[in-house]
Amino acid sequence: MIEKLLVEVENSELTFIRNGKEHSSKAARSHLEYKYKYVLKGFWFWQKGSAVDVTTFIEKIASGSSTTGKEYFIKDKTGKLIPTKKWLKDKLIKIKSSQ
Repeated sequence: MIEKLLVEVENSELTFIRNGKEHSSKAARSHLEYKYKYVLKGFWFWQKGSAVDVTTFIEKIASGSSTTGKEYFIKDKTGKLIPTKKWLKDKLIKIKSSQ
């Protein structure tokens, strides 16, 4: 399910705001994938070798900076800022309902 969310991020062609800077959807996917893989190696809140479920991925990895504590946002095509956590949760609902 996490991989499907990462594909949704990349394919969205929306702007992702991380620590006040804008990033492409492709860069956002790359960053979130890097963080996910880093956590799997054993990060401060995660034991090495433990699986990460999709809820944990959204809540602890993909929604904000573990360095600055700042929340991530997505800027839609109208310029509206949406918290990444909400956007990912909405995408997850759509993915699950289409299965």
